[in-house]
Amino acid sequence: MVNSKTISKIIESNLLAASPSKLALELGYAGRATLNRLRNCMAGEEAIKEFCHRVVEIIGLHKDDIETVGRLIDLKEEFTCQMQSEKGELSPSLKLKIAYSFIEDDYAVFSDQYRQLSLNKWLLLKGHESEMFFYMLALFLLEDETGSFYRKERDIEEKYQRVLMPLQKHLEERYPRHTIGNGLSTELLDTPLAKLAYPCFLTAIRLGGILLKGYVSDYSDAENHDLIIKIQGLPDRSFWDEGEDRKEITFLKYVPVNDRGNGYYEYFHYNLQTGKTLNEVRLYFYGERNMGFFLKKERKLMFGHYFFDGENLKVELKPQRDLTLEYTWKRLLPENSRQVREVDRLFTDSYLNNVTYESMGLQLSCGILVTEVLVTKTRVILITAERDRYSVSRDKFNWLRNITPDNLPVIYRDVYESRIYAEWKEFGGRIPLDEFTKTSKAK
Repeated sequence: MVNSKTISKIIESNLLAASPSKLALELGYAGRATLNRLRNCMAGEEAIKEFCHRVVEIIGLHKDDIETVGRLIDLKEEFTCQMQSEKGELSPSLKLKIAYSFIEDDYAVFSDQYRQLSLNKWLLLKGHESEMFFYMLALFLLEDETGSFYRKERDIEEKYQRVLMPLQKHLEERYPRHTIGNGLSTELLDTPLAKLAYPCFLTAIRLGGILLKGYVSDYSDAENHDLIIKIQGLPDRSFWDEGEDRKEITFLKYVPVNDRGNGYYEYFHYNLQTGKTLNEVRLYFYGERNMGFFLKKERKLMFGHYFFDGENLKVELKPQRDLTLEYTWKRLLPENSRQVREVDRLFTDSYLNNVTYESMGLQLSCGILVTEVLVTKTRVILITAERDRYSVSRDKFNWLRNITPDNLPVIYRDVYESRIYAEWKEFGGRIPLDEFTKTSKAK
């Protein structure tokens, strides 16, 4: 059973509501008396059980996570206390420097004494409980934003944007070429976690932790941030045998991201019996051995290793610290297989593009086609085939500053949200069309 001190800390933290009185209201208490007794550790066992039940049913926090939240608060308080003892007053810029040191594994910002006596606890937490560590680090960075988050007259996405966008911009500026982190940064608010009906600051902290962790590499060489590569000897399009029953074919399509040879692979799964194709994964390869495996719907990145001998591709993934998943694929040549030749003809760029969106619950045929992009000093303007104009401020997202007239977005409907988006795949960013300003038809 959760103890009274944990409940008291959760109530005082404002992680679940703007204030204890607001939390009492959200949880359906007739007044503040019960919450006040819980805050002061004066409530009985039944009151604690009822509080936990309401948190689970109304806020959606899993019952097993309530103690975890209490531990998160304790860790943040201890971390803050240590940082204040080590560095003195903690300004926002100094907090960011501390966070960067843990992202980069470069702890020169700390004194020799601190590194020798105290740092190891946090390195162990980062190594063995990385999610907890980065949630704690996010709370350390963002805890002063609770008032901003809970302001009225904002929808769910605006609440999260208000808190997370400044952190996103700092990270993108610090790591401009970190493809994985920056890609996650632009997609973070599209995750199921960010669509919860009851927004609370704890969810913003969890999203912030996911964002911070996305910039961490398992590799000691910081230059690997720039080295997502094309595998030597592997063509832009390749087919692979998956499984002994030969019911499925794996298809890898190389997508370059710059002219230096950096790029990633889109992973397509084709079922020979049903004719269905899915694209739920993206693969990143680093150097001769390391790789990342990005699950698109879950927005989850796993790291691992790969081995390629020209014919077989062996992949070892580590979704968890004590778990390794192994896959071995044999390369299939179209000239040796009629089925592969048929699939090769089917997999046109247009077909694969549709599969990529549909696999994520997105619908391209929404009746809107952008034919021209205009860029002014302050706005990006989309002109459609129907000559409608949609404009958005270039300051809305950092990456919009890089848009040129040659960058036509794809317009699609998110089936799960019933909302239409404009997406620039090359920049890893999308914007709801209803957040653009629609003006009169262009002449």
